[in-house]
Amino acid sequence: LIKSAEALEVLHEVEAVAFDKTGTITEGRPFVTDIIPEAGMSKEKLLSIAYSLEQYSEQPLAEAILDVGKKMGVEILSSEEFEAVPGRGVKAKIKNNDNYFTIIAGNRAFMEEENVDVSFVQSIEEELAEHGKTPMYFAQNGKLIGIIAAADLVKNTSEEALREIEEMGIETIMITGDHEKTAKAIANKLGISSYVAEVLPQEKDAVISKYNKENRKSISRCDSR
Repeated sequence: LIKSAEALEVLHEVEAVAFDKTGTITEGRPFVTDIIPEAGMSKEKLLSIAYSLEQYSEQPLAEAILDVGKKMGVEILSSEEFEAVPGRGVKAKIKNNDNYFTIIAGNRAFMEEENVDVSFVQSIEEELAEHGKTPMYFAQNGKLIGIIAAADLVKNTSEEALREIEEMGIETIMITGDHEKTAKAIANKLGISSYVAEVLPQEKDAVISKYNKENRKSISRCDSR
């Protein structure tokens, strides 16, 4: 889909093409790969809490958690005051054993903003990321209770398309909100020239502008829409 005549006219001058990762390079339908509870928390309980929180979210990672939760038949807990924080995660109050607990879920940056210590699981995060998995942290009342990781399958046409673009002498750039090591693993696998990781949704256009200011013309942006 070409959005404007101008884009078509300058196509022969393009030196770099920037791609959103999720839904463009990948299928956009992540699936849960790992459920890692902290001490005193079972996998079933962690998934129950995650399901109860994520049922109101519209993010692809939330859908992956709901899918596995349905298959395992986890208990759905009462929740209220749901809030989504773009590019970070979600939070709500979840009722458990007649008491409401504040539950937050999201990336490392969100945990740090909420003063949740995740430093002691850095090695786990890095190992997941190196395998192209995206870790999502879950905390209850300010304390980490576990990690749920997911992966998003690369489209079967992506590798060939990216290779053909590179063979034309055009640089390929992947832009993603994923952890730096997750992005690196995917970029290396597909032979992508460069990548920009841990980018918030509202920051992606700024990344394109930066590349353009470096005297490179790029299609702004190539995505699935």
